[in-house]
Amino acid sequence: MAVTRSFVIRQVVDDRVPVALAFHRDHLTEYLWPRTRDEFEALVQEESLYEAVERTGGANDIVGICYVTDGEEPQRPGMPRLEFGGVYVTDECRGLGVAKALGIIAISNAFAWDPPQGRLIGHVHEANPLPRPLMERLGFVLVGQEIPPPEVAPPTMARNARGEVVGDLFEFRRETLARFADWIEAFDGRLVAERERVVSQLEVQLPLMVAYRPEALVALRNIASNS
Repeated sequence: MAVTRSFVIRQVVDDRVPVALAFHRDHLTEYLWPRTRDEFEALVQEESLYEAVERTGGANDIVGICYVTDGEEPQRPGMPRLEFGGVYVTDECRGLGVAKALGIIAISNAFAWDPPQGRLIGHVHEANPLPRPLMERLGFVLVGQEIPPPEVAPPTMARNARGEVVGDLFEFRRETLARFADWIEAFDGRLVAERERVVSQLEVQLPLMVAYRPEALVALRNIASNS
């Protein structure tokens, strides 16, 4: 199979905030929670924001984004949890494996170096079918729903007949990290499409995949086996 596309996955750094924020705003839908520049800058300082970039004709065009950020359980103040969110990949890159790779890398990076004390969750708007297959492939299971207070929910988001913004709550199963470790270990710089016979080049600019891959594999497999 011929290599037809070339992608890079990396953490967003300070000078990339305007580009990442513009991408986020340009692709907002009624199902996505809008984030501010201050929030994006905070994610960058936490090293929690990731981008997928396509190399085309000398240009580097952002095609995907996600974050893994700290939070707390709304019903248990002070109880930490992580959230995987903001996931979006352009229509032209869907089915190529970019979103799955972005998720695996972001989540693995969050667990390999500083395993969270609490659970990792993700929200999907109750009326949004698009991210659900990806969440399942990444090891998330549906565990309930969360409804933010009306005054907190962004006015741009779709509401139900009761005027609520309802998020289906997904929880990450840590045993999935063993499968992520297998993916990382087998990674050879190629990205195999899920929907068609296309193989792309993928460079991951993170120590997780380069300088400290053996250490990351051990850490991820240990967490999975102790889950």
